[in-house]
Amino acid sequence: MSKLTRRSVVLAALCAGLLAALLTYLFLDREKARAAEMTDPVTVVVATRDIPARTVVEAGMVRETTRPVGTLPSNCANSVHEVTGRVTVAALSADQPVTRAAVAAQTAALGLAYVVPSGMRAVTVALDPIIGVAGFLKAGDHVDVLATFSVDKRSVTKTVLQDVELLAIGSEVRPEEVKSPESGKAGRPKEQPNATLSVTPAQAERLILAESQGKLRLALRRAGDERHVLVVGARSEEIIGIRPVSSAAAAPAPRVASSPAPAYSVTPPWLADSGPSLSTAKAEPEALSVETIRGTEKTTIKVRSE
Repeated sequence: MSKLTRRSVVLAALCAGLLAALLTYLFLDREKARAAEMTDPVTVVVATRDIPARTVVEAGMVRETTRPVGTLPSNCANSVHEVTGRVTVAALSADQPVTRAAVAAQTAALGLAYVVPSGMRAVTVALDPIIGVAGFLKAGDHVDVLATFSVDKRSVTKTVLQDVELLAIGSEVRPEEVKSPESGKAGRPKEQPNATLSVTPAQAERLILAESQGKLRLALRRAGDERHVLVVGARSEEIIGIRPVSSAAAAPAPRVASSPAPAYSVTPPWLADSGPSLSTAKAEPEALSVETIRGTEKTTIKVRSE
């Protein structure tokens, strides 16, 4: 192996120095470009005040401003319209950038409170058990609410509400009542179907009263059908054809005292032309008959009595 000359060593060192200088230049240039990018201003949405969690963001709660991109968290919202009307998942501090993950759309996943329309109320009522078997009702459907009452030994079904929105439907599992407490056996779970409806405050009162007095059923409406139909309700005697005897009907009817006939001081008009008045006319005396017998002859003589 030939020995390296001094010239070869110098050239190798020179090449290594040039390579190191080139690599250093490229590294510094890249870092300079990255630093420039980190200081570039971008539009970002920030909170104008402290916003609690689970709050619907309104236009006055946020504003747009410019910040260096290097000081911002990832996935920041760039427009007020991206966050307005959405719900804060966590609390936001004043002047804090709002990320897209910090807000969520108003859906049932956040709770029914964010699904109820403005001015309406969400009321949950228990339904007849058969409604839980059908399974044809879905959230968002519009239904009519029918209630069946028992009044004076009669059954009456009445349409309580029409065209109300169904927000949610489900079954609440509750233990069934034990028939013999002495046995100590645990009751089997029983499903109680319930429905959450969107109603006005006045409709909420009618709905709760109907639930407390009878059994509720829901009638599904055709999509887009908003008509209200005049109904008078159905009674059991109309369907069965037999009218039950109520306690009120069995009670004796109250006696009503009849007023005496009016006394006329003069002769009534319909008797004016029929001769003397009934109160002033004198009865004709009866004629007396007297029989006399002379031999074989019989004679009858009538004598007027005075």
